Amino acid sequence: MGRPGLIARAAIALTLAAVSPSLAAAQVEKRIALVIGNSAYKDQPLQNPVNDARAVATRLRQLGFDVVMRENATRAQFSSGIAEFSAKITATSVALFYYAGHGMQVRARNYLIPVDAEIETESSVPFSAIDVALVNETMDQTGARVRLMVLDACRNNPFERRRGLGSSRGLASMEAAHGALVAFATAPGSVAADGDGANSVYTGALLKALDEPGLKAEEVFKRARLMVLEQTRGAQTPWEQSALVGDLVLNPQVAALGASAIGIADREAIFWQSVQSSNRSDEYEAYLKQYPQGAFASLARSRLGVQSPQPATLSVPPLPPLPPLPSPPAATQAAATAAAVTTKSGLPIDPIDKEYVAAQTVRLRESPDVRSKQLAVLREGDPLTIVGKVNGRPWLQVERGGAVPAYVSSWLVEERAAYWMRRGVDIQQAGVAAPLAAEAAARERSFRDCPACPEMVAIPGGSFMMGSPPTEIGRSEAEGPQHAVSVRGFASGKYEVTVSEWVACVADGGCSRHLEEKSWTSAARRDTHPVTNVSWEDATQYVAWLSRRTGKRYRLLSEAEWEYAARAGTTTPFYTGASITQEQANFVADDKSVYYEQTVDVGSFRPNRFGLHDMHGNAWEWVEDCYNPTYIDAPTNGAAWTSGDCSRRVVRGGSWSNLPSGIRSAFRSKSTISTRYDNYGFRVARTE
Repeated sequence: MGRPGLIARAAIALTLAAVSPSLAAAQVEKRIALVIGNSAYKDQPLQNPVNDARAVATRLRQLGFDVVMRENATRAQFSSGIAEFSAKITATSVALFYYAGHGMQVRARNYLIPVDAEIETESSVPFSAIDVALVNETMDQTGARVRLMVLDACRNNPFERRRGLGSSRGLASMEAAHGALVAFATAPGSVAADGDGANSVYTGALLKALDEPGLKAEEVFKRARLMVLEQTRGAQTPWEQSALVGDLVLNPQVAALGASAIGIADREAIFWQSVQSSNRSDEYEAYLKQYPQGAFASLARSRLGVQSPQPATLSVPPLPPLPPLPSPPAATQAAATAAAVTTKSGLPIDPIDKEYVAAQTVRLRESPDVRSKQLAVLREGDPLTIVGKVNGRPWLQVERGGAVPAYVSSWLVEERAAYWMRRGVDIQQAGVAAPLAAEAAARERSFRDCPACPEMVAIPGGSFMMGSPPTEIGRSEAEGPQHAVSVRGFASGKYEVTVSEWVACVADGGCSRHLEEKSWTSAARRDTHPVTNVSWEDATQYVAWLSRRTGKRYRLLSEAEWEYAARAGTTTPFYTGASITQEQANFVADDKSVYYEQTVDVGSFRPNRFGLHDMHGNAWEWVEDCYNPTYIDAPTNGAAWTSGDCSRRVVRGGSWSNLPSGIRSAFRSKSTISTRYDNYGFRVARTE
């Protein structure tokens, strides 16, 4: 009975493809959109951008787009949206960026204004706003076959009236690159109306144009332009610059059969019919993503060379278990908590009196927050007297002999007796043996080849499953197919390369990129933060300098080494398990409960089982590999993939501006080798 049904559906698929090729194309092509609407400005809030963005997002989803959405975005949230958007795009994608909100031009460059922008002078604009050219460049770098940029950002702008700000009205003209179209709500240098209804004049017209099936992309924008001209009586003229080289129908039409007549099973048959003869893995993965239990799922997995998801078997050498996570305070402690002392910020402190030891390099803070002022630095083995625990948070209060109290993360210290017993040192002798024992323990796990060199950790060799299973939440096609990789032992930087380590390279003449004041030496870029705003080319300068300086072979990690080291024997999305919290890494939580909005000191969070810090979040890390859109034909020996698009290199680990899905062990992105962003850094490797 099942076989005739499949044949019938395949016949319908062939009929529909013949009647309306655009429908079949829409089912196959990957459509990705980033939609941002900013209304809640302090100086001059706008009525419609969030409404506009929501309406556009809804319509695009109906047209088959996978939509990344941001409302009232800060600069960091803007950046995280761009990163999430670009990571989803492949070479066969249609990529669309829509923005509604304030925009401005300075010296003929266009900027989009986050809701937290602090713009007083012309020089502050690049640091507070989002350069449209960078968004454009990011879209170009993805290699998407079609790229559309829609800017409803020409409203009357309060920032343009600031003293000393030499900006002009509206936005400046832009050239569209090959395969791209740029659309403005009004002509360059002009101002558009926000609108008195639920949507702006321009977005309202665009939504109506998108409702008309069968129109090519250029015709959609032309139709919207005519409606705006009519509604504003010629006062506002939308403007486009197109360099599209093919026909894109945003709203496909079925001539012989209405879309409502096509059932779910028939849509699946249409989809499978369009990919079944393909030799592209991303098209089979697209089918599995939409129909993981579909009629053709087993066949799709077979063609990918992937079995139904099974738990991966790893040959990683046994490692000590992670210390247990701190438990939330029990209800029976409520009475004690009520009588507890508090921190300056009002957090309750449960008094305790115990001797602890620094389990690694430890920074004492003014308050229980990695962003707070650093009061002192302790080395591994140094003693601490703990006088309190911050209730419900993994922070301890440290006795400082009458000075201002200090705080330390509970993950970075260990009770004195347990610390020395674990190292085979009699507790009665620990006072004398501590410095020697700590030094011996440090030598076992890590080393430095010179005083200014990064601290390195020896990573044991082993095998693992690289990539993510089709069922992992947040997965992109770039993370597959999963495949077994064997990695030889190597040494990895314990931390991301820091600002002070970069400065040493510059001072020695090995690195040419000096640290500009505004980007590097503020409180947000202390010596102990990871160095950022460095390109892949800058990172390769640094490892070349380290190699010359030490006579050892330093390099960037390969992508396979990076994922192997990040996982540290785990098969879950994060090395912390199926989920991760902001007490474990520096990233943007879904609920925005804590947001650091910048890098933090390396080593502020608990390491993974290999002893590596910040493999999730803090700063993106350049790796050696050229970019390839999938893992088909990827090396299986742990080596870097040195073929493919070598003008773009892979970055791993996510950053302070990414959501959890963007910091997973399997997540990967890419950028051109000269790209510098304030969340791009790197980590080094060394082999004998």
